[in-house]
Amino acid sequence: MTYATRDLWTMSSSLLQARSIQQSFRGYVVTTPSSLNRKQFELTPRFIAVFPAEHGEIQLTAGIDLINTDFESEITASADKQKMLAEYVQLVFPLKEKVNLTAGFRHAEVEDDVTSIYANGKQTADVNVAELGIVYNVTSRLKLFGRVDQNFRFAKVDELTYVSAGTQLKPQTGDSIEAGVEYSDQMSSSKLVLYKLSLEDEIAFDPSAPQPSGAFLPGANVNFDPTTHQGIILESRYDIGEKINLSGSYTFTDATFDSGVFEGNDISGVAEHSARLNINYVISRLLSTNLGAVYIGSHYLDGDNANAQSKVSGYTVLDLNLAYTYMDWRVNLKVNNITDRKYYESANSFGSIYPSPERNFLLTAAWSFR
Repeated sequence: MTYATRDLWTMSSSLLQARSIQQSFRGYVVTTPSSLNRKQFELTPRFIAVFPAEHGEIQLTAGIDLINTDFESEITASADKQKMLAEYVQLVFPLKEKVNLTAGFRHAEVEDDVTSIYANGKQTADVNVAELGIVYNVTSRLKLFGRVDQNFRFAKVDELTYVSAGTQLKPQTGDSIEAGVEYSDQMSSSKLVLYKLSLEDEIAFDPSAPQPSGAFLPGANVNFDPTTHQGIILESRYDIGEKINLSGSYTFTDATFDSGVFEGNDISGVAEHSARLNINYVISRLLSTNLGAVYIGSHYLDGDNANAQSKVSGYTVLDLNLAYTYMDWRVNLKVNNITDRKYYESANSFGSIYPSPERNFLLTAAWSFR
């Protein structure tokens, strides 16, 4: 049997983020700035092999993800380190001429070393997850698909530093089921997905939890009782001639607690309705522009899992992007929140509001090596 390889390796990347911030709280005024530093190193080698088979090609993907994060914060006197290592393998196999099967497995482990005024110590955790999916190409334009997938999330380094005394955050784990249909032709495409995600030990902030010893703010990061997120996702794209493209999506989400003191309540901070719309116009061979709108519907304040307070109103934000491409260069000018709307994406039940930026600009330039 012969085989070919492609996309042999993806190499390492690193992120260094340093900020000087001044953060005040109700009843606790801060007048001097403090630093917040995060350094992250990633190594993600990946191997892909393609084998011929009776009904098509078998694609085997295997790889390793290594992520090391150092986090320092003057506010909580934190100097935290986190090491994550994951190994994974995925196989895409053509069962029949029109049916493809996907199977995968991932093992991940994390090692945390936490040092702060609220929490100290080392802890480790590991998880195993798997996936199984199937795609049936009914015709060249229509396909049906379904997938059963396990997932996980380890607590972030800054989440680990603000927990109730004597508490260690467990990894968040979940099982998801999704099924859908997709139709596409030369001018358009549409996809409808039904999904259900059941989570154990969901990691979030709970203002009703006992605060860390010595902390002045109520609440702490906790593992929730079992929760369920289920809903519908509708995506569509349509080409109007050669220069104009419309695309959009709508998501309905029903997120509730399955048991515990909040059984039957909506999960705070999760909007039931959300949508996106993009209009892309190709001005010339070198220049294009995109106008995007994002809508997030009303939802309960973060932490109001008792659903006792009024919901936060929804909002719509418009962004504009202008892209210029010349040879190996690509320059982007993005204007975020072009209507200068005053809104906030995050607010919690004990009065803290984190306002989102008003109109702002971002200019980037990239050069591709060939």
